[in-house]
Amino acid sequence: MSRKLICISAYLLSAFMCLSQKTDWKFGINVTPAIAWTTASGDIEPGGSRFSFDLSVQAEKYFSERYAFYSGISFFRMAGQFKNNSISEISFKSGNAVLGIEEKATYAIQYLTIPVGLKLKTPQYGPFLYYFQGGLLPGIKVGGSIATKDEKHSLAKDVNLMTCAVQLSLGILYPTGDDTYIKTGVIFNRFFVDALSASNMKILPTSLGLQIGFIF
Repeated sequence: MSRKLICISAYLLSAFMCLSQKTDWKFGINVTPAIAWTTASGDIEPGGSRFSFDLSVQAEKYFSERYAFYSGISFFRMAGQFKNNSISEISFKSGNAVLGIEEKATYAIQYLTIPVGLKLKTPQYGPFLYYFQGGLLPGIKVGGSIATKDEKHSLAKDVNLMTCAVQLSLGILYPTGDDTYIKTGVIFNRFFVDALSASNMKILPTSLGLQIGFIF
């Protein structure tokens, strides 16, 4: 999976670099390590935070000097932990996963997402520019897994196909040449679509990450 993602990202980046030489579009690639946690309800409760990450390619179309629409594509691995708070074991549709009473489980869900929103970029102050962007993060499930203290199982059949989050980001841009920048910022994602298909369990992931990228 990781090799395919690297190849796809490299191909998209090369294509965008060629396109950016002929248009007024701006393009970039971002890597975002993050900490994620879960709001849970029903037969489960939150169990702690976990490491997540996002690899994305983004396109920006400026309709004025400081304002732009943005979109792109990303591979988002969202992880978290929850605990069985019901009075019986919880069984999952995928594989033979069973969560005992008061037992904790760690989940990981992979999404292919398409961020879309608006971006504001400030004039340059000293060596830096500053930006704020906000929008939505709709996505489609690629896969999922659940791990207990004993074993790991697929979670693909228990995860809803579609998801969506509110996405907010704030950071700085450091110019490195003609219309090229190094980008660093914090990014917040709050999912508002239940990740699980079971009616007796609901999880809404949230993540806070450090986004590092390059814009050209």
